[in-house]
Amino acid sequence: MKPDDPQNWQPRELGAVVTLQRGRDLPVQLRKPGPYPVIGSNGIVGYHSQCAAKGPGVLVGRSGSVGTVTWVESDYWPLNTTLWVSDFHRNNPKFASYFLEYLDLRRYTAGVSVPTLNRNVVHPLRVTIPPLPEQRAIARALRAVREAKESRQRELALERERKAALVEFLFTRGTCGEPRKQTGSRMIPESWEATGLGDVCLFEGGTQPPRATFVFVPTEGYVRLQQIRDFETDDYPAFVSKSYNLRLVEEGDVLLARYGASVGKVFRAKSGAINVALMRAMPDERRLSKSYLYFFLQTEHVQAYLKGLGGRSAQAGFNQGELRRIPLPLPSVAEQQVITNVLALCDQLISALERESAVLNELFATLLEELMTGRLSAVPLIEPEAGA
Repeated sequence: MKPDDPQNWQPRELGAVVTLQRGRDLPVQLRKPGPYPVIGSNGIVGYHSQCAAKGPGVLVGRSGSVGTVTWVESDYWPLNTTLWVSDFHRNNPKFASYFLEYLDLRRYTAGVSVPTLNRNVVHPLRVTIPPLPEQRAIARALRAVREAKESRQRELALERERKAALVEFLFTRGTCGEPRKQTGSRMIPESWEATGLGDVCLFEGGTQPPRATFVFVPTEGYVRLQQIRDFETDDYPAFVSKSYNLRLVEEGDVLLARYGASVGKVFRAKSGAINVALMRAMPDERRLSKSYLYFFLQTEHVQAYLKGLGGRSAQAGFNQGELRRIPLPLPSVAEQQVITNVLALCDQLISALERESAVLNELFATLLEELMTGRLSAVPLIEPEAGA
């Protein structure tokens, strides 16, 4: 044992803690409907009528998603892209799954073009593990945090679905329960105006100044496409050009991504400047509010249209004329406010769930490190044996 190892923890080779075995090939065409999960390097990829290993099981990605750890309760079929634990050597299986996560076996991959995890490389690794009662306590603590995070993720998925359903309902039926009329291929409330987006909104693209013109300006920023994440942006870089004709935006402006994998994504700006991969929408706010426009551009049919335009080629993007032709269902400004208030509440709940999920993810990572090194003792969490 090393001097800083916790008391009663024992040094072992990894192969004496868990024996890893390469999985078995099972082509899709040979799989038959059944209850047993077929597990690849990144988790469950299908089901089969037969199993090749007994559960509970722990698997590690061997190729593909190398090092990814999968836990399975039932009997299963491990594919040859995985290494599965064929012997836990009387260690707690759930602890073993977390322990393999902690070890991050991606560090031991071999091969340049196709990284691969070799069990003969990792079996001799020297590790230190706690006694079985402490293993169980560690596994319970980590499982509680992970299950809490998974619960938040399920809530988040449901809230996103709820928002999508609300968007579809509100932009086709409104908030007053009035009769509807046909406009093109869509139905909208009778009192709403059917117009084109270009009748109430102007658009302008950003610019691309040479980087040599950038100067350090702590309070401003130059927004690039790479900074888009979902419908928000990361902090802007602390530089902006002072010797170039920039496209400046104000906080709250509606921006659209024009190119690449982010094409069609919509977000609200901070103050700064935008580059050529972004488009700024400037509505006539006497008729169209920025918030209503922001949510309208996120509707399913608009997103499909924008992604179709952007998917014509890697740098095709879309232009102002194509945006102006988008049909716009336009209620009164007062009803626009009601609609956006409802959807803003959805966004607030989604953001709260995202923050909770991120906190739980950080808590799990911290606990994993502290518990697996013994810096945080799980001894107080040990439950007494039955009958003791």
